Amino acid sequence: MSINNYIKSIVEAGIKAPSGDNKQPWSCIFEHDKLEFYHVPNKDKSLYNFNDYGSFFAHGAFLENISIASKHYGFDANILLFSESDNENHVATITFSPVLEKNEENDLLFDSISQRSSNRKPYNGKSPDEEKINYYKNLVSQYANCELIVINNKKNISILSKAFSLNERMMLENSYIHDVLFETIQWTEEQENINKMGMYIKTLELNPIQEKMFTLFNKRKILNIFLKFGIGKLIPLSSSSLYRTSGAICAITIPEDSKLNFINAGRSFERLWLTLILDGLSLQPTAGTTYLGKMISHNITNHLNDNEIKLITNDYGIINNIFGVKSRLIALPFRIGKGKNPSAKSKRLQVDQILTIK
Repeated sequence: MSINNYIKSIVEAGIKAPSGDNKQPWSCIFEHDKLEFYHVPNKDKSLYNFNDYGSFFAHGAFLENISIASKHYGFDANILLFSESDNENHVATITFSPVLEKNEENDLLFDSISQRSSNRKPYNGKSPDEEKINYYKNLVSQYANCELIVINNKKNISILSKAFSLNERMMLENSYIHDVLFETIQWTEEQENINKMGMYIKTLELNPIQEKMFTLFNKRKILNIFLKFGIGKLIPLSSSSLYRTSGAICAITIPEDSKLNFINAGRSFERLWLTLILDGLSLQPTAGTTYLGKMISHNITNHLNDNEIKLITNDYGIINNIFGVKSRLIALPFRIGKGKNPSAKSKRLQVDQILTIK
């Protein structure tokens, strides 16, 4: 049995990992039975991806899918991080060794990879029970330096929902955030099928009126008129209401911001998400306000005015306070719960677009 026969299927599973705005900032080279995995810089230029931390979180999810898919096809994936010291964009060298025994639990996780998709619909507000929550916490803790915090108190969910919704205001009022975001949106099914990158408009779960308004907001002159009438403060009210339907709001935390820690956090996050799918639960990342606040905490304030810095810093503090993080940092917050199936999924690049076989 040769890994050569399965490498495309394994990498295809990796490509299905989540990434910021579905930018898929990765490439691979397969040669001499080894898979070299690389970060593609400047693929994600959003403010949320400062220091490429968001991309390295996505790389962790990619590697977790590689590990799961490899076992499904009969191999152990041996992942060596940052093994090319002279190449700052090299993420990992992956070698493969045969595994004789099938793993039923792993195969279920593998099946979940194709089902995984952000679900921006309302949830039913019911939290997982304490036994499940403890199981999820233990699962995340198996990854180096990672911990899971779960908030299922309705009052605190409401406070977090309001803080998270500030991001929607920033997406409209801040011209840089707005322009980068709206460039990533695939406005038609035809565009989505051609590009296979970015966020498909249907995944945002907008009603027909909201979708029409969102399309108009792509034009800055029109948006500025609406901003004068306070649309920037109204939109977050709808987002906050949506977030309050969560069964729980969670965060994976790490001891410090580093690319290694974000990779480990991304791996734990992907494993948790696939496990939630098996439990019939949905997930939506809610990282915007947190990542903007994290950026400011690193003294990076590019493209933000004083008022925006003040608003973000305040809500970032609220988020950290509710999660009770003191000596640790939030790698990614997200909401979970039971919801109807998403209306659409964003497509992924084809294997041959990111994998080179030599």
